[in-house]
Amino acid sequence: MGLRTASSRALLALVWAAVVGAYAWRCSHYVSELGDGSAAAAYYNRLVDGFSSGQLHLKVEVPPLLRQLPDPWDPATNRSIRGSMYASNRLHDTSYYQGKIFLYFGPTPALVLFWPFRAVTGSYLSHSAAVAIFSSFGFTMVTALWLAIWRRYYSKVPAIVVAGGLAALGLATSVPLLLARPDVWEVPISCAYALVMLMLGALWQALHDSTRRTVWLAVAASALGLAIGARPWLVLACPALLVPAVTGAGSIGVPGRRRRLLTDLVAIGLPLAAIGLCLALYNLRRFDSIFEFGQRYQLAEDRQDAARHFSLTYLWFNFRVYFLSVATWDSRFPFVTGVSSLPPPAGHAEVDQPFGLLTNTPVTAFALYLLLRGRESFRTRPAELRAFVGIVAGVFAVGAVTLCLFYGTCTRYQVEFHPALTLLAALGGLAWISSTQGSRASRRAITTLWLATVAASVTVESLRSWHGRVDQLVARAAALETERRPFQALSLYQEAIRSSPDRVDLRYQAALLLEELGMTSAAITEHEALLQVDPFHVGGCNRLGRLLANARRGAEAVRLFHRVVGMQPQYPEAHFNLGLAFQLENRHGEAIRCFEETLRLRPGFPLAHRQRAISLQAAAVPRP
Repeated sequence: MGLRTASSRALLALVWAAVVGAYAWRCSHYVSELGDGSAAAAYYNRLVDGFSSGQLHLKVEVPPLLRQLPDPWDPATNRSIRGSMYASNRLHDTSYYQGKIFLYFGPTPALVLFWPFRAVTGSYLSHSAAVAIFSSFGFTMVTALWLAIWRRYYSKVPAIVVAGGLAALGLATSVPLLLARPDVWEVPISCAYALVMLMLGALWQALHDSTRRTVWLAVAASALGLAIGARPWLVLACPALLVPAVTGAGSIGVPGRRRRLLTDLVAIGLPLAAIGLCLALYNLRRFDSIFEFGQRYQLAEDRQDAARHFSLTYLWFNFRVYFLSVATWDSRFPFVTGVSSLPPPAGHAEVDQPFGLLTNTPVTAFALYLLLRGRESFRTRPAELRAFVGIVAGVFAVGAVTLCLFYGTCTRYQVEFHPALTLLAALGGLAWISSTQGSRASRRAITTLWLATVAASVTVESLRSWHGRVDQLVARAAALETERRPFQALSLYQEAIRSSPDRVDLRYQAALLLEELGMTSAAITEHEALLQVDPFHVGGCNRLGRLLANARRGAEAVRLFHRVVGMQPQYPEAHFNLGLAFQLENRHGEAIRCFEETLRLRPGFPLAHRQRAISLQAAAVPRP
């Protein structure tokens, strides 16, 4: 059937549009640029401003206090100067060297997107918009690649199967998890993802278009070189560029083989050498070393010049976290609450709860099928397809091994290798379905199983991404509270509540903030909404009871404090609060018993003595 039918084209276009639309929607809901809310304050735009002014450091003022520190990279002494992760005008995660502030994140995003956007429009591009653009470009590249594979080798496979694979390549690759916080940390990763997908597409063309192989190899090498400028570890993926050159030279007669191989190697080497030389000079001019990107001089929560960034001791731990950690579930939306935690080895940094790919994304099982059983079906396929599968497997292996050796374990790092793994899984799915023999009913059953596996993977990752987005909103709100910006913090809590209305911890924090701001009526409403979700939330019952008591709504306060006493009978404050509520209702006999129970539990409670005396006096006075 292929792409010749209108229904097939419409289905695939719909999946592509849905994925890109989801990317854009997720990023459009992220408003913070390092706590400032302005794209002009984004680190990459400050780098662009520096480039435009003829300098390699950020165009920011260096705080005089930072210059005066005897050891400016000590996290304990520079904390108040660099600011927290979401503080406004912060310097967190920049690099300080010889009195200047640099960006240790790779320069490629600034060169290929931020600077051109600024030059053409005169405006600044936000980090979140850049992540959406890079992610969408990467998905578009893998879409074109996926359709090319289908047309050339699996044209008899139904379009619905290919559409399912396309959905997995867009929504089961950890890219949705990256979009939960599309800020400066995610910009170079999404940029590298886009360029690696471009490289894979160019290598596919180089394998299948012998007349223009040299051109496609130059494109692939340029893409990988720029990707190295975003994520330097990708230099380890350079051997993948040699595969089309070597396999292509083998198909040419002996007289022309060496000349064509040399031409291909030049096409690969020139872009890599040019970009590599530029990166070396960039580092040399900034840090007096061609190999230093600035991480050694980073202003961070932990000291980078003393950290052991790569070690074999991290390998097994990181592998278990990235591939085998199991999601924890809850009965309330978004249902996925995190992953099971493991104690990290010595020297390892904090774990950012990545997502176990093999245990939580069932579509990856088809990558295992490709490895264990799919090779049989590929033996009958052309050498070009086998070579391409080897390239994708190599890119995945390089990314996975490198990140498993690294001292940090972060959700966003999964985008370094998960897309390649999902592409292998999709290829495994095509190999499995195309090689299946049997009745129409059995083929339909297999197709249904494939689509169900894709749907489960997309659903689980989407829910985990939703949970991650809410966590980021809460983290930013807490930072704003620390900066004494309560109204902005309240806005973020309310946005988080709209995303996860059943999260009682969010409602409780919002209610406390409303109390602090003197918005009593709104605080009462928020506490009441909290107790509708969890009627036995002790903090909610206590706080709402006090608010109702202050509003002279004693009967309602009595019911709430009765509930607290039932839950925590050994808690003296619960009995004391109930006694105060009884006083409001002129039920002094019951109030006296509550205050006496309070004093039994805590004999030295002076307020309980005082309120007991008041109730004793009131009870002794006859009512008119």
